[in-house]
Amino acid sequence: RGLYDVTFVPVSREAHRVSVTFNEQPVPGSPFVCRVSEPHTYVQIGSIAAVEVDEGLTEVEVISPTGTRISDAHLEDTGLLTFPAMRVGRYVVRSPRGTIAEVEALDASAVKVLSVGEAVAHRPAILTVSTSGAGNGRLSGR
Repeated sequence: RGLYDVTFVPVSREAHRVSVTFNEQPVPGSPFVCRVSEPHTYVQIGSIAAVEVDEGLTEVEVISPTGTRISDAHLEDTGLLTFPAMRVGRYVVRSPRGTIAEVEALDASAVKVLSVGEAVAHRPAILTVSTSGAGNGRLSGR
């Protein structure tokens, strides 16, 4: 009946296959390949964040949302920096040259639907959602 957005969140920097169906039938061309080339900007807490840095940099550190240095950050020879994101908030990746990247760690499990209003055809319906404690992510509904 119209135009739809299909939304997904890549969990790694490799190509993802996205299957799209209509009325439980695959649409022509599905699954579609989506190449993921940018480092994570957002990451779910409890997972590993990955950031590409200049291969020539050897002094790189990650600062947690509480301002402490993350000791178990790992910089590979290829320039891929990985670190565990264990707490909600902004992680800052920096070198002596300055800030390289920022990664926002989110907790989707902290998002709660507080109420679902009455829904009537052809009129706006309201859901009240709390994102308290979830971090600075984007909330969307479809």
